[in-house]
Amino acid sequence: MYAPPLNLRPAPRGRRALFHVRSIVSLLMVSALLATVVSCSTGTSAGSAPATSAPTVPSGGAGQLLYTRDTSLWTLDLASGQASEIVKPPELGQILSGRWSPDGSKIIYSIYEVRDRRTPVAEIYVATPTGTGTSKVLKADQAATFFQSPVWGPDGSIYYLHVATSGTQRVRQIEKMDLATGSTSMVLDEVGAFDVSPDGKWLALVRTQATAASLALVDLTTNQVTEIVPGREFEVITAPRFDPTSKTIAFSATRAARFSDAGGAPPLVDRLLGLLGVGTAQAHGAPQDVWSIPTTGGTPSQMAKLDADEPVVAWSPDGSQLAILSSEALVNYQLAGGARKPILSPGGYGTVDWKR
Repeated sequence: MYAPPLNLRPAPRGRRALFHVRSIVSLLMVSALLATVVSCSTGTSAGSAPATSAPTVPSGGAGQLLYTRDTSLWTLDLASGQASEIVKPPELGQILSGRWSPDGSKIIYSIYEVRDRRTPVAEIYVATPTGTGTSKVLKADQAATFFQSPVWGPDGSIYYLHVATSGTQRVRQIEKMDLATGSTSMVLDEVGAFDVSPDGKWLALVRTQATAASLALVDLTTNQVTEIVPGREFEVITAPRFDPTSKTIAFSATRAARFSDAGGAPPLVDRLLGLLGVGTAQAHGAPQDVWSIPTTGGTPSQMAKLDADEPVVAWSPDGSQLAILSSEALVNYQLAGGARKPILSPGGYGTVDWKR
């Protein structure tokens, strides 16, 4: 038994998803949770639409996007509109995430697969921007070992989630790897959606509790942890991303019930799932918007009203725009004026990144 990767694609939306969630709760009550989660997590394309549409690139675009779609990893040249599938998924699995290196000369990505159709693992690779010259930098030597969500540090090191279960051993922590030497070290003995600031000073971490989520800021020099978005203001927080100046964090979130128009407490099913730590159960609940907060703290501001399914963002290199990827679409969002320009529809689950 093991916990599946934190950011696997969840089940489809709507009535079928609701039935799926309530079935999990019933199985939890008869001590069969993990088997159910595993069975829901190993499909290659559940909830995904094929990448059939051609991109529509806004005029005057610059740079390149790196994004996950239809279980693969893609790039999109914003000047020419040329989209390329650079990493294909394994037979049974998917690309979980991808990021450009600080200088744009490399990419790093995580692949989840069920090896030999019975051994679930997630591993991390480095490659050129075209997906060639691949090198596996974190290898899973045994089942139920997941290396995922790699993020570059400014010095070329990488930060990543390490989740593993082997016998009585259980690992759930954020680690750092020096790619030059291969040495690794623990950064935090907890896991959650996270990002590292471009200046290397901060790590933003989402902490999820029973009926709420909070956003913490970790000083990577002193290891001091400061909660900048307290719990109970948002029911769900995901996908934190620092802006190019390291002064602002964008994140996707669902406002907590006491702040919403509907009001009232979360449904019993959601509370039970939250108490048992089943993060994916909320993935197709209330839609999410994009918010931001300064690293110095303060009141979160709504950047984009989306009502989208699991949106993730990437800042443009000059900080004036966002690329927003959700299951519905990949869009360009202008921060000045709020203009939205669709690029791809449908979109996908995972990550998006933007380089010059």
